[in-house]
Amino acid sequence: MRAAHVKADHSFAAALYGQLASEQGNLVFSPASIRSALAMAALGARGETAAEMARTLAFTGEQDHEDLAAVLAEWRARSEPAGQPAAHQRDVLRVVNRLWGQTGYTIQPEFCQALLAIYASSLQALDFAGDCQASRLAINAWVREQTEGRIADLLSPPHVQPDTRMILTNAVYLKAMWAHEFTEWGTREGPFWTAAAAHVPAQLMSQTTTLGYADLRDCQIVELPYAADKLGMIVILPRVRDGLPRLEQALARSGLEPWLGERRPTLVHVVLPRFRATSLLSLATVLLRMDMAHAFRYGQADFSGIDGTRELYLSDAIHQAFIAVDEHGTDAAAATALVLISSCIPLATPQPKEFCADHPFLFLLHDRENGRIVFMGRVVDPRGASTD
Repeated sequence: MRAAHVKADHSFAAALYGQLASEQGNLVFSPASIRSALAMAALGARGETAAEMARTLAFTGEQDHEDLAAVLAEWRARSEPAGQPAAHQRDVLRVVNRLWGQTGYTIQPEFCQALLAIYASSLQALDFAGDCQASRLAINAWVREQTEGRIADLLSPPHVQPDTRMILTNAVYLKAMWAHEFTEWGTREGPFWTAAAAHVPAQLMSQTTTLGYADLRDCQIVELPYAADKLGMIVILPRVRDGLPRLEQALARSGLEPWLGERRPTLVHVVLPRFRATSLLSLATVLLRMDMAHAFRYGQADFSGIDGTRELYLSDAIHQAFIAVDEHGTDAAAATALVLISSCIPLATPQPKEFCADHPFLFLLHDRENGRIVFMGRVVDPRGASTD
């Protein structure tokens, strides 16, 4: 059943990208973070609310929560081994969850037990009703700590109100060094083509090495592994400078599977820009478009598995993500908050394939062992324009 669950994970990531693609400029988000936060809320959903959330999450109906829990436990086991801080490690993948509840508000014990057992998410009481500001700052401080300072202010004042009853949060932090690092002396300034006839200056890294590579009709695909060999970045490069919209249309039609097939070890001369991107996204409208309507509507939402009533509903879903890529590796972080309120082998002497990412491209950071998509996005301008 593992393959079915991985396919569902890819389906959710592709559907979410399709909804976010209309955002202008660079885009980065963490399907893993968003799906984990929504799955925690789904534990307490009932009736049509639960059915809609299951469809949006691409749940298969068979041990979905247990499968997600197994992946999160696997990632936790890799994070900070032997108590070693993240700053001293070459590769870190940290995924953590937390439930913040209004002091004195009744939450079903079964819900708290399931959150802890499945998603390792404990409950911390805050006084949203009495001090919104202090509650918001406490959550932001936790997110900041878990993401090594990369996500500093996830929640702004409008997100936390006196009628807030609980907030479900997920935070992801990734630091990974390339298995084959680029040399800084091999980096040169060159044009990055933001359109067929327009370009901006970029710092273009380059190297020639054996990588997983595929030639498709409309694009080239290369995978750059990270040092621990458990994570990799897949770059999907259109064959023409203005070909990204066509690729995004193909993604909407066919999903990720056509691009995640077998890549053959190939000698590749790869050119990739240093880039960074940030996104701050309100996902409420996006999730409504993905047919998750009941959860956001008072009187229709049914989260009675959380508090035993039909009073709770989602007021917002906030997601923030960051990624920076340079010669040494990748630094990435993301956080999601759901606010609930009530009322390889080298070939023999080949000519290297050319993979020159000097125009807009898609990228995926995936777990090479279990196939899950951790981060996903696009680069249309490596200078760092974002969707915030």
